[in-house]
Amino acid sequence: MVRSPAWLLEISNHTYQLHREINKYTYFSCHPPSEVEDCLLKSQERERALEILTMPGHVIRRLNQMSTQVFATRMQEKGFDLTPVQFAALDAIRATPGLDQASIAAKIAYDRATIGGVIERLLQKNYVARVVSEKDRRARVITLTEEGEKAYRSIFPVVAELQDDILAKLTTEEREVFLSLASKALGA
Repeated sequence: MVRSPAWLLEISNHTYQLHREINKYTYFSCHPPSEVEDCLLKSQERERALEILTMPGHVIRRLNQMSTQVFATRMQEKGFDLTPVQFAALDAIRATPGLDQASIAAKIAYDRATIGGVIERLLQKNYVARVVSEKDRRARVITLTEEGEKAYRSIFPVVAELQDDILAKLTTEEREVFLSLASKALGA
């Protein structure tokens, strides 16, 4: 039986609830009823404040933080200076040669206004080149350099491997369900 992705919070929520119950009973046994009532009201306010821990946006943000940290750590261990967005751009450029910056941004679902900085850093690393389009002499397209191709071939296996680290607490079935549901939520 495949468990739903809600299990991601199951352990931390269970620990939180257990801790809350222990604190509540400890407090109740040591204080008069009027103080207990005040404590319960404050506890309910704290509970509402902690509801964010179970909100999808917060969980997704935390997962993104973890993913980015795993990516950065593994890249550093292997001697590469590349961010997840730079790798995504490099991958898009390799898969579809001759894209302009706006098309790269669209392909990797990144902001058009800030893709320029990503491309600039790839240019500085000599992973890509900006050349005049053969179809439209006014346009510039981004192409992978030989050094970029060599780097990509070295980096891709590391990126593929670190995916397992990001979802290490999930079984193979749970990973499939998680990815399917995440893609569905994105409208993909």
